[in-house]
Amino acid sequence: MPLRSLLDLIPDAETLLALAPEELAFYVLQAAQQETVGGAAGLMNIDRVLPQITGANMVGRPGYPPQFQEEAEIAVTEAWGWLENQLILVPAPGNNGRSGFRVLGRRARNLRTAEQFTAFRKASAFPKELLHPTIAERAWISVMRGEFDAAVVFHLKP
Repeated sequence: MPLRSLLDLIPDAETLLALAPEELAFYVLQAAQQETVGGAAGLMNIDRVLPQITGANMVGRPGYPPQFQEEAEIAVTEAWGWLENQLILVPAPGNNGRSGFRVLGRRARNLRTAEQFTAFRKASAFPKELLHPTIAERAWISVMRGEFDAAVVFHLKP
């Protein structure tokens, strides 16, 4: 499937604003991947995504209505921050990272579909402290991977 801009993925500004940062994050990631630089390096920068809100550099494509643009920029920035917090986007090595460019982190390499992203998002919201201490260490990695069946099996083992 070809990558698309944020406006293609979420054409309605009010819909974008209704999404929580962790829900919007998948779409922001898709839009950022459309705007990569550096060829195979896959360098992404929020400054290449934010202009999509206004339609800047998008020939023949207006952005979101002006009354929504400031809040949309805040929402996209929050989603970008969530992606960084979850280590889905990490600083690129060397000077590129120090200049604000990001690359996919190791966690992101297995998040190819919306379903996989949603499973990761739900698992990351599950506090490790809710697991019983005797199984927490063994089961946690399965929970983080969204492999809930495997996490339950750890509970059954002595």
